[in-house]
Amino acid sequence: DHRDGMVLITGQFQLLGELVHFTIDTGTGKALASQVGQQFRIFAFATTEMSAPTVYRSQGSDRAVVPGWTNIVSGVSDAIELQLDLSSTDRAREQALLLIEYWATPNDLALQSLLPVRAFVGEPKGWCVFLPAQGRVLIRAIDPQPNPPLLAAHAINLDPETPVGTLVHVQVAFPGTAGNLNLQK
Repeated sequence: DHRDGMVLITGQFQLLGELVHFTIDTGTGKALASQVGQQFRIFAFATTEMSAPTVYRSQGSDRAVVPGWTNIVSGVSDAIELQLDLSSTDRAREQALLLIEYWATPNDLALQSLLPVRAFVGEPKGWCVFLPAQGRVLIRAIDPQPNPPLLAAHAINLDPETPVGTLVHVQVAFPGTAGNLNLQK
């Protein structure tokens, strides 16, 4: 849907953590409400320098914790530290990312996050997520840059009998490097 004459209404900028929220006006772009056309809300990553967000670390592994990935299910303690280990050959990928999903039940997507591969460059010990001993976690490695794009996926069913403090290592290697996603416990 091509829209000629889109005007960015700069007065609508709002910083939301690392996201910038702004509105696009397809009308005249003037400030008067009667002269403004259809508006669209857009969310995009901020390109300006901002203060670094607080990064929480695992006490056991000193890995960075993906934001939001602790105490996912209310009233249920975390039992598993899932450690994401990216292949050294994949650290140079510019557009690659990991899509991590936690499903508390087959019908309840409780949390979903994108972790850019670039995040591993600044965190040499790697990243991790904390999970309760229930549900399912899906990890997808995506790189849209090559043609055709690369995709690898792995699902892990979380056993309710898993003891607290269990470490699970997921070795991430994009197709064409060292193979698909591998789970090593």
